[in-house]
Amino acid sequence: MTRWHTADGRATKTVVHLDYPGDVFSLSPTGDGPSLTISGHFNRHYVYAVPGDPISRTLTEVGAIYLAHAPGGGRLVLQDTGRVTFAPGADFEVVASSGGVHDAYSDPTAIDTAICDALT
Repeated sequence: MTRWHTADGRATKTVVHLDYPGDVFSLSPTGDGPSLTISGHFNRHYVYAVPGDPISRTLTEVGAIYLAHAPGGGRLVLQDTGRVTFAPGADFEVVASSGGVHDAYSDPTAIDTAICDALT
């Protein structure tokens, strides 16, 4: 994470790099049986219209936000890739603009559905 701020410490911009190579969802403690792997590699950019005021900040996510694969790196069953910009002060709530393929942001139940479908 890198943060830029004013001389008195008020945030003006923050960039967070997120990388998770594979969270495995399974009903078995050993991972045997049906499973689903979700991975991601993306950046979050927060830009503050008013330094230090989180209500004024705009969040943009860019990259492979969610990639859900069948067992063994198999078939892609869900993807959220590209760019998503949220309305100021509405992180993860109100999408202001987007580009790319956005299964999860287009349907708030998409991730839960993909996990349930893979495990049943």
